[in-house]
Order: sequence, then C-alpha cells, then structure tokens
Amino acid sequence: MSSSINARAFCKYRGGKWEVYTVCPPAEILLTIVVNSKELISIVCSPDNMEQLTIGFLYNEGVITSIDEIKSLEVDTVNCVACVMLTKEQFPKPHKLILTPGFGGGIIFSQEKMRKDIEMFLNIHPERLCFLMEEMKNNAVHYKRSGGIHASAVCDDQGIVIQAEDVGRHNTMDKVMGEALMKKISLQGKLMLTTGRISSEMILKASNMGIPIMASLSSPTTKAVDLARKTGIGLAGYVQKDQFIAYANADHFKDGD
Repeated sequence: MSSSINARAFCKYRGGKWEVYTVCPPAEILLTIVVNSKELISIVCSPDNMEQLTIGFLYNEGVITSIDEIKSLEVDTVNCVACVMLTKEQFPKPHKLILTPGFGGGIIFSQEKMRKDIEMFLNIHPERLCFLMEEMKNNAVHYKRSGGIHASAVCDDQGIVIQAEDVGRHNTMDKVMGEALMKKISLQGKLMLTTGRISSEMILKASNMGIPIMASLSSPTTKAVDLARKTGIGLAGYVQKDQFIAYANADHFKDGD
C-alpha cells in the first residue's frame, strides 16, 4: 500500500489549542474487474493486493469455483483495471446486484448461493479467541500508520495464517480468499477475525469460504445474527482482551477438551 505512506499536514485541536498534525490518510482507488473482455464490476478498495482481491471476489461471488478456472490475470495498476480470462467462455452471471451499506466492496450479487458441503463446526477457547484478536490488531501495519483501515485474518490452531488490510471491510475477506487460493490453502474449518461491523453478506462470504466461526472488534447486524444462526456459524462481537459477546451459536466458544 505504497500510496498510504504519503503523509499530509492537518490541523488538530487538542487541549484548547490548535497544532499541525501530520498523518497518512488511507488511500483508495476504484478497481474495475473485466472478465472475458467484459466489464463485470468496479470496487472501491485500497491500492494493494489487487490480484488477490480480484481472485477472492470472483470466487466468493461464484464466478469461479477454483483458481484453475483462471487462464490469465493482468492488473493494470496505473488505470486500476484487472483483466481476467477464464478457461470457460460462459460463467455464472450475477443475477441480483445488491448495493450494501458497507464502505468499499459492499457489493454482492446474491444471497441465494450458499455452500452445503462444508463442516460448519469448530471449538475455540474464549481466551484463545481474545488472544488472536489482539495479535491481528498488532499485525495491522497500515491501520497503525494511517487509521481508517480494516483488517481481516484467518487462523488455525497454530495462529494467524493469512491477514489482509483494506479501506473496505468486505475487500479484506476477498483478499484473504484470493491469497488462500493462490497459495492453495484451504480455509475450511478455520476462524475468521475482522475489525469492522459484520453484515449479512460477510456471513455469506464466510459460509462460502467454509468458515465456521467469525468474530469482530465491532458488532454484527441483526440480519448477520439471523444468517449466522441459520448456517451454524459461531458469531462473536466486541472481542476485547478478556471479553466478547456471543451473538450466535455460543457452543462454538468453549474449551474443546
């Protein structure tokens, strides 16, 4: 995220006085994804890991089912265009475009496609969950530098496996998925952590990624809670050093002994 290191001077009010405050605002671009020479969508995102974002987005939205279906992928970082050629001429067309209230990447095509072939159960000790959340926060380099950045991470029993940052909370999940596909890492049965509010479409992404537990520093929406209960995903919010709220399927958050 090289463009995020461009520091700018602002006026800050503190203790009854104004002072010059230098900070690096988070950068954002509009990435256009072109599939088989046809424009598919444009996404507001951070200007890094655009290849991972593109692959993860296509997978999470059902356009591809495997990275092997991608014949070529070229990212024009100057014009912010990702051109994808698939091994197939025809691919599942998103038939229901939904604009969601999330900032950046808050766009999905349908909430009707959900994986049914995954084992949706995992136990994690509450203290372990809190520890991993702190670890993700400590690893959030760009957030520490500029603020205004979201992070997501997937973890296994050894710790954090993949972590991504972006101005869009949905984009972080797509970046994680993209990197997992590129590295041939299965996310099934792993824990997903995120910094932002969890919406219903993020639960849908988690379900399609094979994620049985999702936890956030913030809160879930009511629709996210309902969908998590329906899919069996353990859902936790306001995760801090020694506390959190289990919004759905609390049996996930216990000692696995």
